[in-house]
Amino acid sequence: MSCPDLIFFDVGGTLLEPHPHVGAIYAEIAGELGCPLDPDATHAAFAEAFHTAKRRLLSERGHFFGFDVSSERAMWRQIVDGTFDALGAELDRDTLFERLWNEMACPERYALLEGVPETLLALRERGVRLGIISNWDHRLRPVLEGMNLAPLFDPIVISCEVGAEKPDAVIFNAALRAADLPAERCLMVGDHPRADLEGARGVGMRAVLLDRGDHERDEPDRIRAIGDLIPWLDRMCAR
Repeated sequence: MSCPDLIFFDVGGTLLEPHPHVGAIYAEIAGELGCPLDPDATHAAFAEAFHTAKRRLLSERGHFFGFDVSSERAMWRQIVDGTFDALGAELDRDTLFERLWNEMACPERYALLEGVPETLLALRERGVRLGIISNWDHRLRPVLEGMNLAPLFDPIVISCEVGAEKPDAVIFNAALRAADLPAERCLMVGDHPRADLEGARGVGMRAVLLDRGDHERDEPDRIRAIGDLIPWLDRMCAR
């Protein structure tokens, strides 16, 4: 296998995550509004509300995040209300939502996963181009810019700007056009078997799964940590 000219990365769960986690941030803001909550219980409630909203929206409209700020906010309002309904939390939901909407646009609320800076630096030193294909809302670019990540990636392709979400071929083809490269010269790295692997492979790109939880043991092209990407590439390129 020839080495890729460009490696596309997913963002959430692959490059960065909310820090320390969404539940802690939600509980912090609720506490500031006079409603103290347990961060872990809040995180569990958030996870359930997130997946419930995702299933419903995918069924209703075929996509999750939304492609304009109004639909993005409506989607996140469903999740916030579902989270705090489950917790029985009594507080001003409008004020709470505005605080959380703004907080989750702050770069300081995110942290890079272990091994990400070193891996990105090593790839750039090898002359490999880096890109992003992400299902996210319009707050992603400010987060990437605030974390000094945006200059490392070209192109940056986000579902809200393209009007399609992974695994839809539309977003992958948009990324290939922006990169001005054929699919076979690109590699996708992500943590979701369907959105990242199946979506990329569906347009002819190669793909590797970041399987941090060791759940997809039947997937031959997988790594357990982002720091394993360089050794994986070396093995693949030597074939």
